[in-house]
Amino acid sequence: MKNLKIVHFVLPALAALLVAGVFTVVAQRAEAANLLRGALALNSGEDPTVPGTLDPLFVAAGDGRLTDQGLLRAGMSFLDAARFPAGTLADVRIGSASAQVALTPFAPEVPGATDNPAGATTMLDFRTSGTARAGDRIEVRIRSELVVNGVRQRHETRWQGTLQ
Repeated sequence: MKNLKIVHFVLPALAALLVAGVFTVVAQRAEAANLLRGALALNSGEDPTVPGTLDPLFVAAGDGRLTDQGLLRAGMSFLDAARFPAGTLADVRIGSASAQVALTPFAPEVPGATDNPAGATTMLDFRTSGTARAGDRIEVRIRSELVVNGVRQRHETRWQGTLQ
């Protein structure tokens, strides 16, 4: 009889601990961690920052990442929308993954953040499942062709980095 009382007390207690532990683990997995990351640097072509930008917070920048959820990401922000408008295709390579991705109007990820006060900007957001290794390259090439006042303008910028 004594053993039966212990079982009735111990089993519910163990079940409560197990459930609490599972919920704790789930709550901590809200955001993916970066296993590898690499900053992008201007490799060739023109600087896509809006001309006249003085604040370093609004200078064109980008990076690439491999998350612990098996997601490859490459992103750039604060690209001059006058030269690289929304809809312009960018060639993106990260590790073995590659794709053409359309630029979109800049939308700040942080609440309260603003766009560049010197002019409208666009951004690049590439995400795909995949894998990469340390030392794999990240490459972004953006080319646009516009006709302004009857004059054809071509713009190109190339960025690259290495996952570490």
